[in-house]
Amino acid sequence: MRKKLLSIAILLTTSSSLFAAEAYNPQKNYSATEQVQFNGNIFEAQWWVNQNESPAHITQNSWESPWVFISESESVTPEDVLP
Repeated sequence: MRKKLLSIAILLTTSSSLFAAEAYNPQKNYSATEQVQFNGNIFEAQWWVNQNESPAHITQNSWESPWVFISESESVTPEDVLP
């Protein structure tokens, strides 16, 4: 029982980093709270986002853009393999 609870706790703690945001697609609509990766950063839709409303057009005033900056995207670098 303890192992199971510990496993669930670890999964919940790391789940946000296990699933990367999808790449921004200008042909797609996004609903509130959907996250995308754009130019190496993660953005989240504040409300409905129409096609071609790119995170590139984010503004200083959060009420002027449907996107909000969340964080820099975590890049995965391959480990060196020693012979």
